[in-house]
Amino acid sequence: MEICYVNQIGDKLLINIFQMFTTVIQALPAGVLVAVIAFLIIKVFEKIKGIRIKRIKQRDVIILAAYLMILFDITIFSRKIGSVNVIDLIPFNTPGGIRYIILYALANGVMFIPFGILAPKTVGALQSTKRCLALGFLVSLLIELIQLFLKCGVVQTEDVMMNMIGIETGYWIYTKWIK
Repeated sequence: MEICYVNQIGDKLLINIFQMFTTVIQALPAGVLVAVIAFLIIKVFEKIKGIRIKRIKQRDVIILAAYLMILFDITIFSRKIGSVNVIDLIPFNTPGGIRYIILYALANGVMFIPFGILAPKTVGALQSTKRCLALGFLVSLLIELIQLFLKCGVVQTEDVMMNMIGIETGYWIYTKWIK
């Protein structure tokens, strides 16, 4: 039995938050690289097709590509393959108590807010709530399945649930303030 004092719990929580931010910062170079590649692909596409894509559309595609790379880097590529082999089908069953449950739930939701904004902004067909949520669900499920097969993350139902809330929040922001 481990006795943990309030300060120790707070310290561990702060360390986890710091580690989350560190993981995001470490994923940025991959996002930048993908943004440059997306920009080059757009330019080659314009040359081949002899058309000009609006700058705002180019920007949206580049940002979406960079975001997706950062998302996959954080959830898959930054993790050691074979390091975790856990499936947790009970929602909000994260070890460490309510603080950790809230922290990880919020992190998952916040991480998918950009998807709800960028996907419908970039792809016209995703301006439908159902289509945007369906694609977001598939991306979230894909991440969980990759984590399962590579054994590089805890497969949790709450991740998908919170990701969907993040997508819905992002979509709401898109329809209210951006569209």
